[in-house]
Amino acid sequence: MRTFTALKIPAGNKLMETIFTLQKQLREEKIKWVEPGNLHLTLFFLGETPESLIQTITSGLEKEAAKNLQMKIRLSGMGVFRDFRNPRVIWIGIEPEPALSVLQSRIDSLLTDLGFKPDNRPFNPHLTVGRPKWIRDKMKFRESIETYKTCFFQESVVREIILFESKLTGSGPIYKPVSVCSLKAV
Repeated sequence: MRTFTALKIPAGNKLMETIFTLQKQLREEKIKWVEPGNLHLTLFFLGETPESLIQTITSGLEKEAAKNLQMKIRLSGMGVFRDFRNPRVIWIGIEPEPALSVLQSRIDSLLTDLGFKPDNRPFNPHLTVGRPKWIRDKMKFRESIETYKTCFFQESVVREIILFESKLTGSGPIYKPVSVCSLKAV
């Protein structure tokens, strides 16, 4: 089974309105938009995961969740990964939050100790909202995204770590929670 750990981030009104506005503005472009119910902040992508390890992973996540308080995160800014000449991901930024960095680092240690390959890039918390496949009008695309580069979208309270199974389908991925581990109440 293909899995990843994440924090679920429900989209508030301003974020939803922004995504719908972008979808309208960029309707001529080939972009695979993330379904609003699938928005999340990935902490660790495990990839193919033997079912025999699920209980061990869940137990470890529960222990880590119990050590960490619920936290507020602020969604702010928009940009692309790679660059505007060859964009791969349209993202919403997460303002720096020390508690989030600590949580991600602990989960990274837990899962690498279990034999999963860590991401060698520095942790860059974000929500993926779209994956450009082909952009015809790069100037319009850039202007549309940069309109929101310093925009504040919302504050969200994170209460749990979720281990998701990801099933890839022709119409997009389907994410199913395998385990949900609650963070300590504030």
